[in-house]
Amino acid sequence: MLTERRHDIDALRVIVLFLLIGYHAAVAFQPWGWDIAFISNDKSLESLWIFFSLINTWRIPILFVISGMALRYAYEKRDKWTLFNERTKIILLPYYFGINTVTILHIGLFFSYIGVELDESIESDPAHLWFLANIAFYAFCSIPFLHIVKNGSAQFSKVLNLRFGTLFLSLPWVVYGFLQESLKLAWGLGWTMYAGSLHGFILGLMCFHYGIVLVSQGEVFWESLKRNMPIHLALGIGLYIYRLLGEFELQGGPLVAFESYNFIFGVLGLGQKYLNKQSSTLDYLKEAVFPVYIFHLPLQQFFATLIFPTNLPAYLKFFFLIVLTLFGSFTLFHVVKRIKILRPLYGLRNPPAEAKNMFIAKSAKIFYYCLAALLVIEILFLYGIFTLIYMSPG
Repeated sequence: MLTERRHDIDALRVIVLFLLIGYHAAVAFQPWGWDIAFISNDKSLESLWIFFSLINTWRIPILFVISGMALRYAYEKRDKWTLFNERTKIILLPYYFGINTVTILHIGLFFSYIGVELDESIESDPAHLWFLANIAFYAFCSIPFLHIVKNGSAQFSKVLNLRFGTLFLSLPWVVYGFLQESLKLAWGLGWTMYAGSLHGFILGLMCFHYGIVLVSQGEVFWESLKRNMPIHLALGIGLYIYRLLGEFELQGGPLVAFESYNFIFGVLGLGQKYLNKQSSTLDYLKEAVFPVYIFHLPLQQFFATLIFPTNLPAYLKFFFLIVLTLFGSFTLFHVVKRIKILRPLYGLRNPPAEAKNMFIAKSAKIFYYCLAALLVIEILFLYGIFTLIYMSPG
């Protein structure tokens, strides 16, 4: 039974989402930023990509691993239906609200800035919220089977008890890396093409279930991680340097997959060592980070329209873009958290009411079930089409 609250998992989730905010700011200073609807600075800062290339192979996969871990821990104190309802409220509702409001604003600001007048209204677009749909789908598919891993697995525990236990578990990742490259599962664009690709869906599913299964082993997993964390970090950094010098990132494949795996488990190990402690700062940030992430991209686009036309040096523009985006996002978070009706739309829980109107409660539950059904249909249709495309000759 998993009884201990893992504050390091909460802390890493916060850190990874803030890294994604920095990542998006850096995209606005790359020559290809315009190609993916980012308002971009005329002068590029390609040197920024030395750091962001380091996190690029694991920034999204680790989020899926952490999400799987969080689901498994949540299962300890909730039954399956409660867990399903909770995931629908805190993930799916913000997703559907966000893709029909926030992301439309983000895209609209881009077209306005480049002077394109649209004949039709902008359709909903997942944009930076795409991975929420994947997480919700993985959770819905996993919840019915969580009882199977509730007490761990003797086979996994045997592997983890070996000296290099967590390293041995990288084998499926290496095999998948080979398949990803040879079958061009990311439309031939490589490992880091997570959004809108069969690669991103399969990798996310694998990461999510790694998170569930590994934390189900209890202390056996965390002890194995503690032993092997330095090795994971050394391998990850070494492979990153080799990739940086060899410029093979776009091809993906087994080496990049192995690098990604080692960085994920190296970072989890660092979190276990330094971040597994409760603090008021963490309590504040773990509530704020999701709404802040939802708000940040349209705010980044807005502030870019003000900053980029100025004569400031490019690095100062980058600094001010991040500072103003975070300031605006946190300001909106403090506004939303005080308005009860808006809180669920941004993933914030409302305090439980003492008495509820039964009609409203049942109507809300039906609404959430409809959202879940809609998501499952959309995901199955989308990735079913992708699968048919990959399987078709030529």
